[in-house]
Amino acid sequence: MQSVEVANGVVNLGNTCYMNAVIQSLAHAPDLCMAIDCEPHCASCPIYQRNQSLKESSETSENSEFCMLCELELLLIELHKQKHDSGPVSPSVFVDGFIKHIAPWFKLGVQEDSHEFLRLLIDAMQKSSKKKEAETKTKTEEDDEAKQEEYSFRLFCGEVESTVTCSNCSSISSTIDPIEDIGLEVTNSSSSNYAASTYGRSGSSSPTPSSLTDINTALKKFIATENLDSGYKCEECSKVGRATKQSKLKSLPPILTLHIKRFRYGNDTKGLSHLPSRRGPSPGLDNVGSSGSAKIEGHVKFPQVFDIRPYVTDDLQEKSKSMLSRLFAVIVHSGKNSHSGHYISYVRNVAKNEWWKMDDGKVMLVSKDEVFNAEAYMLFYRVVDHPVSVDLKAKSLKKAEEDAKKKAEEDAKKELEAAKIKEEITETSNGSVNSTSLSGPTSLDASTVVTSISNEASSGKKRKRDSPDFKSGEEWARKMTNKPKSMLQFIRAAQDYFCERIELEPEYLQMMTDEVEAGQQRTQNPSFGISLKGDVSNYHVIDEFRHALWTLFEQILPRDQGELEDLFRPKEKKNGGGRSGNQAENGAVKTETK
Repeated sequence: MQSVEVANGVVNLGNTCYMNAVIQSLAHAPDLCMAIDCEPHCASCPIYQRNQSLKESSETSENSEFCMLCELELLLIELHKQKHDSGPVSPSVFVDGFIKHIAPWFKLGVQEDSHEFLRLLIDAMQKSSKKKEAETKTKTEEDDEAKQEEYSFRLFCGEVESTVTCSNCSSISSTIDPIEDIGLEVTNSSSSNYAASTYGRSGSSSPTPSSLTDINTALKKFIATENLDSGYKCEECSKVGRATKQSKLKSLPPILTLHIKRFRYGNDTKGLSHLPSRRGPSPGLDNVGSSGSAKIEGHVKFPQVFDIRPYVTDDLQEKSKSMLSRLFAVIVHSGKNSHSGHYISYVRNVAKNEWWKMDDGKVMLVSKDEVFNAEAYMLFYRVVDHPVSVDLKAKSLKKAEEDAKKKAEEDAKKELEAAKIKEEITETSNGSVNSTSLSGPTSLDASTVVTSISNEASSGKKRKRDSPDFKSGEEWARKMTNKPKSMLQFIRAAQDYFCERIELEPEYLQMMTDEVEAGQQRTQNPSFGISLKGDVSNYHVIDEFRHALWTLFEQILPRDQGELEDLFRPKEKKNGGGRSGNQAENGAVKTETK
């Protein structure tokens, strides 16, 4: 599954736009598309294989198991596979499975936070990978710590290193924590105070600061050194005092997600974006409302490409001179809090450098200005030339070459088989029809001759030809023509009539035997037969025998048995047994009635 074109729309099943916006963003992540194409989880997932066995045995779906990563793969593949004119794709299986197995506190018809959904989704994807690994891992692999993790980890997981410096002894301690996205503060100090003072007032609107910082400034704030309170206790000198703390990115995921902290929960007056409690509002927040959040509105300037190298650790900086990140998706929220309003996404068509608005089932081409003027909530960047991306791209190119080679071989095989079939049909038709006789003690019927020729060809030293794929005229008509089924009875009648009345003369059989023994080279023997592409109206390019045989078929197909016997009744011999004019011209064909 390559993300070369914009995906289809997604049906809103009842306030599921928060899911749809994330799904569309992931569907246009180039690295994720390559991973699903090159190393799909479904291909080796025991749960998927067991579910497929249940489907084949026609058992009820109640016995099926759920795998989040499999369902996401199947949904994304369907989004890129299904044509737009067939309507948007319904994610009902995915949504029902997520709510039932991953987040039972989510309710269909209730708006949720798109960022919270993404975090839960990634966590469930990684649990699917761990579960598969636990079922399929061998003893040898258990001892192999260098075994490559699945893409659910490699694409989304990064690390942040936090260093704390003691003001008394200058000792440094560090901790490393995993991250799946970076939460960015976009408010300045005055707007933060404004948000804190107005938050929770009865009848107050969502905090709207006079100005918001841009993404680069927010990233600088993310790595800025902050002073810890005087209650810090140093592990080295054991003294309680002041210290400073700084955080930097120790490792980057190929898919870098920036989460703009627009929502405030509870008494979070410092601007820290924690996920809301799913068990109701915290004490002292009676005026907050059922959603438990308020929103900071306003445009935050974000770049299409930026270098994230200044925000990583020194060790990581030494490995690369630049770490460019390119935007491929934007999620926008409109509304007053995280659990109301509407979510949409903008996605980039990488192949054509176009931006598309994905509003549930609606897919619209938009201008670049519309995208970069939007009030972004989440930004999805792709780290250019990330080692994981480079590896996936190499695998993708290799797979594309193998698929192209395989297709070329299959096409060549089909063409060769078609050519052989056509050649065998022509040769069989030439031999079994044009060398016919009706009487004589040494003559053979047509079916015996075809079998004899086939055996001769298969046992010949020079000529190596496969037996004809068609054993009868009816089989040929079914596979090689578009004739209606009603014509088959006439073809059968004509075939039976010829088998009963037409035989090959011994001398013509000998000519055909000589040709088989001569290999691929034709002898000077006559080559009569019916061409599949012959035009019977152009008599000047068709020999008389072929034209006569076509005329014969035209006359016998619509006739019954009595009429056919009258048609094939032999003419009276003249001048002591000489052949009639037509028989003399056609040479090998004689007729008789029984």
